[in-house]
Amino acid sequence: MISDIEWKNVVLPTIPLIEIILRGSVMYLSLFILLRVTLKRQGGTLGVTDLLLIVLLADASQNAMAGEYKSLPDGIVLVATIVFWSYALDWLSFKFPRLQYLIEPPPLLLIKNGQLLPRNMRRELITEVDLKGQLRQQGISDISKVKEAYIETDGRISVIEWEEKHHEQTEELRGVEEEVVDHGRNQGRSHPRGPYPAGRPGRPPAPGPCRPPLSRPVSSPRGRRA
Repeated sequence: MISDIEWKNVVLPTIPLIEIILRGSVMYLSLFILLRVTLKRQGGTLGVTDLLLIVLLADASQNAMAGEYKSLPDGIVLVATIVFWSYALDWLSFKFPRLQYLIEPPPLLLIKNGQLLPRNMRRELITEVDLKGQLRQQGISDISKVKEAYIETDGRISVIEWEEKHHEQTEELRGVEEEVVDHGRNQGRSHPRGPYPAGRPGRPPAPGPCRPPLSRPVSSPRGRRA
């Protein structure tokens, strides 16, 4: 049984190693750029379309990456090439911060001061329903309790909540504002034409004509008798 094994095809490479390295490098970098552009971060999970894309890309790139290698050295060199580029990209993003934004997407703000940011949500194709679902998984049912929420590099949603005191103060201020608005509406209904009793409706009475002050004659000191 052992004598039937073709050790030449097992031990010796069937394809030049430089060709395997070149194929693996080109296909890895090409797939990395393609996935970096097309895939979106979706709450730390891969959607059905993303998973289908990855499976089909793996099947389509298999022949271009590996060729028709049959020996162990060919497979080892190919795997080593892929691992090398994975480590190299991580090292470059750590060593050069400017490249990090090209290799990995930076955190993106989705909620600020309890308000959704639709523009940033459209960039990552995140709907309000998906975002609220991620908040509920973290035990947050009210968006107004969120100070800031980011979608991180790996797609997870990180949340910074307001402090309990601040949230209570915010609720009190909202209650006061509603009371002021209601009071103003009630005042407007009770005085539809304004609170001025005289003059035209809704306007104060016109002021009367201005009169010059009375001047008293001043006697000259020469006209007095001694």
